Amino acid sequence: MKYKNVIVLRTHFFSQRWHDILIKLSPAYYVVVVIDGRVQELRYDDFKVVKFNVPNVSSLELKTANDMQWRFGDYALYLAHNALKNDNITYDYMWLVEPDVYMRAPFSEMISSCAENSYDLLTSYFGVAGPDWMWCKYRHELSSKNVYMTFFPFMRLSNRLVTDLISERIKLNTMANDESFVGTFVGNNNYSVNLFSSYSEVNYSRNSFSYRLPHYLPFIKKRIMPKYNLFHPCFDTFGDYLNHIIKKGSWKNILKRFFFIENKD
Repeated sequence: MKYKNVIVLRTHFFSQRWHDILIKLSPAYYVVVVIDGRVQELRYDDFKVVKFNVPNVSSLELKTANDMQWRFGDYALYLAHNALKNDNITYDYMWLVEPDVYMRAPFSEMISSCAENSYDLLTSYFGVAGPDWMWCKYRHELSSKNVYMTFFPFMRLSNRLVTDLISERIKLNTMANDESFVGTFVGNNNYSVNLFSSYSEVNYSRNSFSYRLPHYLPFIKKRIMPKYNLFHPCFDTFGDYLNHIIKKGSWKNILKRFFFIENKD
């Protein structure tokens, strides 16, 4: 069976919000949930579920690591791609999304707004990394003069790119993280790239879509930061929101935002 768009939810917990979003999608979209294999209880019975664990990763001849479910987010793409292949399902594009992404517009509208292009990679941020970026230390393993960076919570990749990334990961056997590996491979090869920000329907900045500045869903629903419609990380419960503030030191970024200082994250 052939699909134009396959949706991959990469997660380590059950998200009722994303379950409800995905269950309402048209049958024209095929959904795969790639879940951290260390989590025992799986509650995504309405979708194809693939475990992100050592046996499944090893079967693809990919490098394993204790922190691979965090470090190698691109493995979720390869695990989903392999599961689809085994089920005789083909696709044109694979959308990767994480459960702490929030979109004001319906997810299907986000996908539709990008339907008329054929870029190999659609992402939120892309460019050459500065020398102080922590993942530049794997430059020698990536066999690249320039290390590129992208952002993984939400992106779209072509079938061609996913297939080539799998082969490159196996060949390099690198410990570089998902954002540096994918960014560097795309940036140094003949793949087309575009940003979601080039579409008028998708609005975000480092103050809405970043790594350290957290958002609490009830605040966002009250139209906090009204000009943006794409958020990360966004937490459904105040407890998770507070935990992020404490664990990641996010209060610094929140204070910057309070004084209208742009976060660069």
